Amino acid sequence: MRKITLVCAALFAAMAASAEVTFTVEKLWESSENLPAVTGSRQGVGHDGKVLVQDKGSKTIWAFAKEGDAITRTEFVKNDDLDAVGIAIDNAGNLVVLNGWAGSNPSAAVIIKNADKTCKKITFTLPKAEGATVIGRTDYVFASGDLFSEEGGIIYMYPQNQKAIYGIKVINGEVTEVNPIGSGWNAGNTASSIIVDAYGNLIAQARSAEWQKWNVATSKLESVTFGGDIKKACVGGCALQLAGKDLVAYNVGTENYNSEWTLFNITDNVKVCAESLYIVDKASAGAGATANWLTAQKIDENTYYIYQYCPNKGVGIWKVTAKDVPTDTEETPVATPQVKKIMHNGQVVIVRDNKMYNMMGVEIN
Repeated sequence: MRKITLVCAALFAAMAASAEVTFTVEKLWESSENLPAVTGSRQGVGHDGKVLVQDKGSKTIWAFAKEGDAITRTEFVKNDDLDAVGIAIDNAGNLVVLNGWAGSNPSAAVIIKNADKTCKKITFTLPKAEGATVIGRTDYVFASGDLFSEEGGIIYMYPQNQKAIYGIKVINGEVTEVNPIGSGWNAGNTASSIIVDAYGNLIAQARSAEWQKWNVATSKLESVTFGGDIKKACVGGCALQLAGKDLVAYNVGTENYNSEWTLFNITDNVKVCAESLYIVDKASAGAGATANWLTAQKIDENTYYIYQYCPNKGVGIWKVTAKDVPTDTEETPVATPQVKKIMHNGQVVIVRDNKMYNMMGVEIN
């Protein structure tokens, strides 16, 4: 096991004097041992110091963690309905696992409460795109919010051959509505990826296609380039907001499906680190999953963890820290739009730039 710390800098624009914020990216641990077979373990997430990997073969979610000097693999939860490869985590640490490895027409999932690992099966019906006879195969799933709260959360799916991303609204563990989010998406495929940023915008990609962003404030689809070096053949990524900056982690490199990624400062349009980051090694690739999964968790105001699972390659955790953060807000303006959630007519809405949007990103009058 190796421990690597990379120090990277990004400049804040200041009115009176320039102030520099330093981001440090430190690899806390990595491991390539005891990985489940990639045929049944294609997606993984992370939370509270553990990398969680779904294994449909054993109907088990495995938890990888560091205990002393050892990296352990323990059974996190086991359930007969955990029989598909897709796993996601919401902002409260609740899990979602797709149910039913039937390929087309996904209609069920298991949601797992973070507090006590209670498993609950939910069902839903995804509306078919115009002209479609079936909802295509959907290997992966994504989530945001809090699926077991009054405010609720959203489960996202981007099925094969559908030019649509679907949002499944879940409140207190119950499905309340299912709607497409945005319009004009590229046709999905079996390996699609969705990132939800701090404002509720969706940044998504059908594997090998261009990344796209649904801007909830403008209700428009935008193109996404980041640093211009996105590896489109390998899905996965995450967003985080640190020291007033919007950051995104995404896959890079020339070797398909390996563990290389980078961190990009969207606010200042600059790459945080000059060198790519990776676990185990960057010379060889994993296999069979076309993905390198990254999950962000806020630890405190100046710290995030990024959890990594590269199928058939390894697991690991990174620590991203903001140092020398300016505290004089008068001298260091923050250009980040202010976003908040409020109750309006009995539903949770997003307020941004004095406009209201529902959880699907549609403006409300």
